[in-house]
Amino acid sequence: MRAVAGLSREHWAPRRGTSSYHGVNREGDFYPFYLDFAGRIPLVMTTLDRLKEHGLSGPVWLRIDGYRPAEGQPLLQALADIRPYA
Repeated sequence: MRAVAGLSREHWAPRRGTSSYHGVNREGDFYPFYLDFAGRIPLVMTTLDRLKEHGLSGPVWLRIDGYRPAEGQPLLQALADIRPYA
């Protein structure tokens, strides 16, 4: 999964844009930028072992973007945008 994520980074990784809007994230940190996902494809992966254990709708999907928890999530949650600055 790491190899596929690394080789496909140009297709899923956001571009960092700057903005005059200075927001605050959940931890109270300021961020003078936003993440631009225009034209990007969300990449989610899983393993056969996880699918066998939890099924398709279980918490088996990992979204490759560097901002997600390491444990799996249900598919729709893994595809959803959880970052307030995106």
